[in-house]
Amino acid sequence: MEAKNRIQIYQEAILIGIPRLLTELDRDPTSATYGSFDREYWAWASKDFSNIDLQRGVYPLTMMYLNDFEGNLYHGQENLRQWIFSAIDFWCRSQH
Repeated sequence: MEAKNRIQIYQEAILIGIPRLLTELDRDPTSATYGSFDREYWAWASKDFSNIDLQRGVYPLTMMYLNDFEGNLYHGQENLRQWIFSAIDFWCRSQH
């Protein structure tokens, strides 16, 4: 398999998953949990603390923001940049 084809396969797979990933992120800047990827914590309040491991969702968002390739509507989008920083800030605030 040619390397370019492999890269395109990964790019397409990530593009397909980004909308679902964004549904997991608390994107409300007025919320105390703004930036959390743990929907069970911020949306349904079914647990007392956030699963910080879910903050790994920031990696594919950052890839989309930084890389310009065909079909990537997220490249350089200011909203996405703000959500990336909110996720990192939430992670930092959650450390003890």
